[in-house]
Amino acid sequence: MSEAITELERAIEERNRYLEAKVHCSIDSCGNVTGDSLKSSIGSGFSQYVIARGLCLFKCMSAAIGAKYVDWKILPTIDEEFQARLPYQYLNVAYYKSGNLRKAVECGYTFFNADPSDPG
Repeated sequence: MSEAITELERAIEERNRYLEAKVHCSIDSCGNVTGDSLKSSIGSGFSQYVIARGLCLFKCMSAAIGAKYVDWKILPTIDEEFQARLPYQYLNVAYYKSGNLRKAVECGYTFFNADPSDPG
């Protein structure tokens, strides 16, 4: 059970790091991309902007989380489960069964804040 706990915690941390990097790159690093540096090679207008911003996002995300993770496609059902914080529900039970009540309570609190209608 401890291996499952470790893997779920790692998945949560990686998803959080990915989302933080995506927000940082979208707003802070590439929020003001104009595409002026590409004007001579690809023309001007919207296409130039899209290419320049895409290149900026790719470089920023590669630096933040590694190039091999930039193109990951997360299945919508898995993303929905993470948004509903379902991994925390599993971790709540796993920590409880392993005797780590403090972590069980933390995970239960996180899950029930995300979905207070769930009867448990």
